[in-house]
Amino acid sequence: VALIILAADQRGIAGATLFFTAYALAALVWPPFAAFLALAAYDLSRDDHPLVRWCWLLPALSALVRLDAVLALLMALACALALLLSYRTRRFQAELAAYRRLRDDVQETSLALEEKNRGLRDKQDLEVRLATLAERGRIAREIHDNVGHLLTRSIMQVEALQVVHRDDERVRGELAQVGDT
Repeated sequence: VALIILAADQRGIAGATLFFTAYALAALVWPPFAAFLALAAYDLSRDDHPLVRWCWLLPALSALVRLDAVLALLMALACALALLLSYRTRRFQAELAAYRRLRDDVQETSLALEEKNRGLRDKQDLEVRLATLAERGRIAREIHDNVGHLLTRSIMQVEALQVVHRDDERVRGELAQVGDT
């Protein structure tokens, strides 16, 4: 058995699968080995290759014929339980793998949504800043226009007063002083 396992390791075959296959074949030759055939059935029935998956069946049938009825019944029940547990283990591993894939997908989606939300917040902050700057510009233009109108009106009033008070030298001097500023 040790030589078979060493040869299998060099070829890349799983050691446990090869060990249990060798054990099942040994149980075919020596019926007392069939006592632990349920353990071999558990491991071998999870293998992907159908020939390996069912190689324990021939030694089990051989042991059923050779052993007395009570031992044969116990071995058959143990093998049936091993098959059931192997099936449940395989289903559990498949469900666990599906759960992990789903969890990873949800995590990736969550990260993508967080990034998108961060981008939307940044865009919203930029739009608020641009709106604030636009409002400041509008207020500055309005103030500029109002001050310009006030100055123009004041200049025109000073010039109108200069025309009206053309004859009064003191008023004209003061108005000229206001017009110069």
